[in-house]
Amino acid sequence: MLSGLGLVRCAGSNNAGESVPPTWLRNVIAVGAANEVSLAVTTLSLREEPGDVGALAGAGITLAVDAIGAEPISYQWYRDGQPIPGALNPTLHIAQSTTADSGTYTVTVSNPFATLASRPASVAILNAEWPLMEWGNLLLTADGFLTAAARVEPGRTYDLLVSSDLTNWIPLQTIVADQSVWLIREQPHPDVPVLFFRLMLVP
Repeated sequence: MLSGLGLVRCAGSNNAGESVPPTWLRNVIAVGAANEVSLAVTTLSLREEPGDVGALAGAGITLAVDAIGAEPISYQWYRDGQPIPGALNPTLHIAQSTTADSGTYTVTVSNPFATLASRPASVAILNAEWPLMEWGNLLLTADGFLTAAARVEPGRTYDLLVSSDLTNWIPLQTIVADQSVWLIREQPHPDVPVLFFRLMLVP
């Protein structure tokens, strides 16, 4: 079933899983199904959106979007709401990042029928001399999330703790670092005006 918003709504089920349309599907103008085959015609959808990136200065970073829809499709990348000159491709690559590249990135995707904006992606670039396990690059994204980055040692295990009073600390997650910068993304709770985060190295 096609809603007035161009979204696909399904009822019932079958063995092919056709009752669960992709969450990224937008601007659908027609649908059809037969046996174990289904079809949705979209004017423009973002199948994948850019993710958050944390890195040390000098490292190369890449942001990407995967759009499907009617051609031609055009792209424009933004940092902190300002268009990046020449950033007109589905992939944005910075060969040697600097701390000045930190910020909130989005991409606007357009074709003759629709225009879509991606989710805000946080990019945090720390100097190589940044102290281990200290937070930096605090950002509040346009969609209401707080992001922060810390320098860690790849291969080591860390616990992330959270507190509202600096006395009672609650374990939030445990990670094994796979890169030199760990970036967290949390949505502040309206009933908790202040939150503190702490990293602890697991022996």
